[in-house]
Amino acid sequence: MSKIQIDLDKFYSKEINNIMNMLNHLENGRIYEKTDNRSDGYLATNIAELRHEISYLLEEIKFGKTTSYDEMQSIFKLKKEIES
Repeated sequence: MSKIQIDLDKFYSKEINNIMNMLNHLENGRIYEKTDNRSDGYLATNIAELRHEISYLLEEIKFGKTTSYDEMQSIFKLKKEIES
């Protein structure tokens, strides 16, 4: 069985950054229960969103779905073709 190497940081940078931001907010206590700021969200809500983001990322990797990086590349390619 051959192994395929993927530059995860490059192709899934948006998804990984979303997860890292969520973790940083949680680590810094940015939850409604501590800050009384509704935009921080409840701890349970943040955990559910984090689970969703991780599941979504793993599904993209597993099934080779189009990434945000791929979409941006397509947009730039189309823009370049239109301008030519």
